[in-house]
Amino acid sequence: MMLLFASRWRNRYPSILTTVSRCAPLDRIIRQHQLTRPRKRRHQRKNDLRAVKAAYAPFTRFQMDVKYLTDLPFYWPQMRANGLPRFQYTIRELSCGAQFLAYSNELSKTYATRAVDRFLQHLKNHGLKTKKVIITTDLGVEFDGDTVHYLPTGFHGPIEQKHRATHRFNPPAAPNANADVESVHATIETELFDAQVFSSKADFFAKTATYQLWYNAARKNSSRGNKSPVDLLALKAPKISPKIFLLHPIPLESLLNHKVGHDVPGPPAEEQFSCLTRSKA
Repeated sequence: MMLLFASRWRNRYPSILTTVSRCAPLDRIIRQHQLTRPRKRRHQRKNDLRAVKAAYAPFTRFQMDVKYLTDLPFYWPQMRANGLPRFQYTIRELSCGAQFLAYSNELSKTYATRAVDRFLQHLKNHGLKTKKVIITTDLGVEFDGDTVHYLPTGFHGPIEQKHRATHRFNPPAAPNANADVESVHATIETELFDAQVFSSKADFFAKTATYQLWYNAARKNSSRGNKSPVDLLALKAPKISPKIFLLHPIPLESLLNHKVGHDVPGPPAEEQFSCLTRSKA
């Protein structure tokens, strides 16, 4: 194997290899002539990736995934007793770090499609051009990962045809490709589902709405310069209204019936949002 590499380097860089002794180790030759980049440590690679994502224009790049709530030991008894949602559909914005949540009792392509369609329509309602939006997912069946020919009614169809946005799959065997949305899944498990008691469906949606509002408007993120998503949006795109964060969590079943039940709270009050943003000033 060493001889094979040596022959390839000799053919590619004959002028370099003829200046060194034939018995010199190949790796020393490569280092001396700086033919490879120095290997970066893990924290350096993470910082480089954060810088790339921070440079994205706000509300153009997103990751979407589903969190199983059925394996949370503190939440499980409450879920069984009160008929609470079993799955969380999460959309994570990459530039500012905001998260947008929706829930259902089933893991299905139907609910994933309803969640992303509702979100993209929300962006349009705030004057954003969705044709600049790129949404990445894993290869799960709920995201058309098993589909050869995409249908207009599938997950991929509404994104690309109705909203003119782009849907991309993460590379196979690349678990870190979904790191941003997986990060908020770990955070919400600790800060919400392991800390709160939900007495009913109405209480569940009230608390998840409050948590999402607090996360997007007031919670500081140490990996983003100790700034909240609202802070970063004001710095990067001040023309976008912070009201864009007011997309409250809902049960996705309500979208199938085209009506909202008694267990669904109204949108967070703008006065509450303004109070949070003023308190940080």
